[in-house]
Amino acid sequence: MTHQHKQFIFVIQLPDILTLALPVGSIASPDHMLVTQPFFTELLIPKLLGLYVEIEFGENQFYGKFHTRYTISQILKYLWQHPVYHESLRKYERQKMIRFVNMLCNDAVWLLDEALKQLEEVRSEQKAMAAPEFMRLNAFDRRRREVMHPKSHQISQAQFLQLQRTTRSQMNLAYASIQMIGYMSQGYREPFLSKDLIERVAEMIDYYINKLNGPRVSSLKVKDPKKFGFRPKMLLRDLIRIFLVFAEDEGFLRAVASDARSYDPAVFNK
Repeated sequence: MTHQHKQFIFVIQLPDILTLALPVGSIASPDHMLVTQPFFTELLIPKLLGLYVEIEFGENQFYGKFHTRYTISQILKYLWQHPVYHESLRKYERQKMIRFVNMLCNDAVWLLDEALKQLEEVRSEQKAMAAPEFMRLNAFDRRRREVMHPKSHQISQAQFLQLQRTTRSQMNLAYASIQMIGYMSQGYREPFLSKDLIERVAEMIDYYINKLNGPRVSSLKVKDPKKFGFRPKMLLRDLIRIFLVFAEDEGFLRAVASDARSYDPAVFNK
């Protein structure tokens, strides 16, 4: 094992180690060592944001990658309550910051797309299970029907529970990414609105506001949405807050208005 590889293994373990140092409830604490010690205030932003990007190209598997990124998001959420880290972020190398923002947006889009697709599948399954002919069956006959006539009911109860767990997990990861865009952009929006990213960020915000508040929103209505980690009002609120932060920039508003795929004035006027 090379020295470089050993160093990467240590860095990849850093988020889990840091979570042990966070105060209970991650409540802002100006006297905490992560806030008062220059060793942390100068190094944590470069190390954490660098790892967020680098782990994409490492040997870590899917679960490990998103576990690490979720942990980083929770640490940054705590650190962001302290202005010293706003300054640290502004000192971070611009091109590295843009790479981080790009990766963060990649995560938000992929995770939210997957979670919303699965939510539509949940809706379809719930409708199938609520059909009168299915509801009249007892547990044994329902299972027998699943086995004998698989096309009459798309997935088994066990598969449905797995779908519920997967949807909830991806929703939680997606929310963490969206929230990170929200709090980081409030203190430092410039990287999100760079010429390399401004159109992409505008299209992302447009698309999900339209998805959650437009004519297609009915496809996401499921029974007991909290079981699937789906909190549409909170998600829409967070997206609108991000939109309002970026809307102070005329270039962003032009990018929104030129988005032919998702921009709909009627949706934004609701």
